Amino acid sequence: MRQSGILLLDDEKMVVDNIQDLIELETDHKVFPETNPFDALVTLDKNKVDLIITDFLMPEMNGIDFLIQAKRKNYDSTSIILTGYADKENAIRAINEVGIYQYIEKPWNNDDLLITIQNAVERGDLITELKHKYNEIQQAYLEIIYRLAITADFFEINTYSHILRISHFSKKLAELSQKDATYCNNIMYASMMHDVGKIGVPKEILQKPDKLEKEEFELVKKHPEIGGSILRNATNQLMEMAREISIFHHEKWNGKGYLKGLTGDSIPESARIVAIADVFDALLSQRPYKASLPPARVKEIFRKDRGIHFDPELTDLLLNNFDQFIAIYDKISAMDQEEILDSLFKKNLPVNTDIEKPL
Repeated sequence: MRQSGILLLDDEKMVVDNIQDLIELETDHKVFPETNPFDALVTLDKNKVDLIITDFLMPEMNGIDFLIQAKRKNYDSTSIILTGYADKENAIRAINEVGIYQYIEKPWNNDDLLITIQNAVERGDLITELKHKYNEIQQAYLEIIYRLAITADFFEINTYSHILRISHFSKKLAELSQKDATYCNNIMYASMMHDVGKIGVPKEILQKPDKLEKEEFELVKKHPEIGGSILRNATNQLMEMAREISIFHHEKWNGKGYLKGLTGDSIPESARIVAIADVFDALLSQRPYKASLPPARVKEIFRKDRGIHFDPELTDLLLNNFDQFIAIYDKISAMDQEEILDSLFKKNLPVNTDIEKPL
């Protein structure tokens, strides 16, 4: 059995000493004894702690409030709360509110305490292992998304910065729309697949340096439907969002877009967000068939098409935070192709990625 770190917190030093002596005598675990909750939070910052044992009633901070702050610092710690008989109800509340493993009544039985501690440590080890396996699966899942998105993007412009910019534009717009963290994270990844249907469009058309003929444009217009077919029968929220983005991101607020000719709020919001992100990026970027436009001109176009092409409220969020979106564009555009691939496949953009932090 590996040695685990145990944070022991009680405002009574005698209690801390007694439990510390018991743990160190009967186990190999390392104890970090504390009598002050603020000192204990510092200890969490400096040490690997697998189990927290804390008193409930303390003069400066009660056990529930301490555990709430502790979990912000160390999500892998299992928690046990010490409580007098009169505080049993609060201990049970802690199980529901903070997710503690167990509570122990004072005075405790040494054998029962040791068994509870050992069970808590083993449970923590199991949860850590499960989280590790889950993260491995999640990383593999995200890598499939990246490779699918890049495959679609490759034949059109032979650069991967486009999908990375769309990803961050979409997440930023969702955040400004006050969407919850799950929605923002989902759209960050789902938006990467907005043009996955271009896999089914001849590369000669996608790479054509001149304006497309009517028949050629009709073929390009099939990519939302192709993307929807590739992503159909989605089994989770992220992939279902990717599917609706793929199908509907070329719809227009006034109903004159494609594939379905939907209007206004009948267009899924995720697709409305990505529609803005996609056009914003396209206008700023140089393509074989067009020059890039300066930011002032891009802003003018969005003002003009507010409520015509684009959702008016989402457009206002873009315009009111325009410099932030330009900063995202500039930062990702400055990365070379290898840096982008490195960020996707070696670091694998974590769920809490923020463009203001290094990629």
